[in-house]
Amino acid sequence: MATSKILIYRDYGVSDLTNLTKGLRCYFEPKGIEVSFTDASAIIKDDILNKNISLFIMPGGAATPFLQKLQVQGNDKIRDYIFQGGNYLGICAGAYYACRNVSFETDIEPLAIKRENELLSIVQACAVGTLKKELNLRPYMKNEESGAVVKLQWQNQDIYYAHYHGGPKFVSEHENYDILARYADIEGNPAAIIRQNYGKGRIVLSGVHFEDRGDDLIKTLHALRIDFDKAQNIALKLKQNEQSRKILFDKIMSSFEK
Repeated sequence: MATSKILIYRDYGVSDLTNLTKGLRCYFEPKGIEVSFTDASAIIKDDILNKNISLFIMPGGAATPFLQKLQVQGNDKIRDYIFQGGNYLGICAGAYYACRNVSFETDIEPLAIKRENELLSIVQACAVGTLKKELNLRPYMKNEESGAVVKLQWQNQDIYYAHYHGGPKFVSEHENYDILARYADIEGNPAAIIRQNYGKGRIVLSGVHFEDRGDDLIKTLHALRIDFDKAQNIALKLKQNEQSRKILFDKIMSSFEK
């Protein structure tokens, strides 16, 4: 990365950014690259996505509120930024948001979302989630009853561990993207992390929250949580596999430097 700033989208619909921000700053600040935030207004009115931005990150949360704030001008500016040579990282909701098609909890009417060519539509894939049946989870909720620790196989080689919470698998009849990692403990090993060029720029999408550390999740635990037992198990398993998760984090970040 030749330029000196990374921007995380922080606006309506975005979930807690503490873990992501901490991980990014630990990785990039020693390289002299600043990590900061932006929102829909700055993207649309201030043209903040320019050649001085090394990487734009659309984090987890909910994709529909992203659309409400960014359509149509915001999406156009994000697309143009990437096409002209920028980098986009989408995590969970940010990954759904980048795909041409989205299929979310379509078997549960109150939760169902199905979109075609309505979001950024810059990756020719269908983002299909959640993986509740594959991972034996509850339908999507904000607590850890819908969460898990999953195994990922990186480019058919090493195994890494990460926090799953509502993200997609990526499906396409005509793959024009590289599969960086697959869900190793799901039948058929569907794509979990993908990379695609877009014009002069690059896109990486992750169905998992690779930024989440077990130690940080442990700090949020208390006995009155309805999901305490499940959350504790997830946090402890992530803590046991922290070295693996950290290597995965670094691999994803370095994929923008190649």
